[in-house]
Amino acid sequence: MNNTKFNVKRLEKISDDLVNKSIQLLNSTGGNGQIRFDDLKRMLPHPQCFVAGAFLEDELIGISLAFIMRPEAINYYNQFSSSFEETYGTYKLGQMHSVAVEPKLQGQGVGSLLLAIRLEWLKREACDYAVAVSWDNGQPNSSKHLFTKFQFEKIKEIPGFYQKNLRKESKQCIFCGDTCNCKAILFIKNCF
Repeated sequence: MNNTKFNVKRLEKISDDLVNKSIQLLNSTGGNGQIRFDDLKRMLPHPQCFVAGAFLEDELIGISLAFIMRPEAINYYNQFSSSFEETYGTYKLGQMHSVAVEPKLQGQGVGSLLLAIRLEWLKREACDYAVAVSWDNGQPNSSKHLFTKFQFEKIKEIPGFYQKNLRKESKQCIFCGDTCNCKAILFIKNCF
């Protein structure tokens, strides 16, 4: 998938340097430790995972991840709605996991290209729905704007959702510091 400026493609085999650059980019927008080196290396060729990169010439400027949801992962989404599993548990679900774009290139369509290529993959994989959680930090580059643009339905918003997990893992929010007030917003989109 391309536009005149950017080239977006699936990443299956990449150099260790590019894996490190991908992790650095994810950490710069989503917090340190979001994805570890070995985890990303394992995801790249895995048939249930989709890793896409956006390039400006040969430079990686964006990275995104999607998965076919494992049945045990549905429990996470029950935090948003007690009926989530009852409503969606019998469907094949795709998970929009992460997206990160170089800050100097945000707002230029890179995130949209990365979201579109992941949706195409989920459709090819015969997923019924795409599920996404936006870490809404109140900034204009929050993924909630992308999900809205692509007509995802907003299911529920939970203020301070990440605070407990950040404390448990001895991490800080890269936006708020010690006390994370960011909202988690659950979105879902029909894939067919």
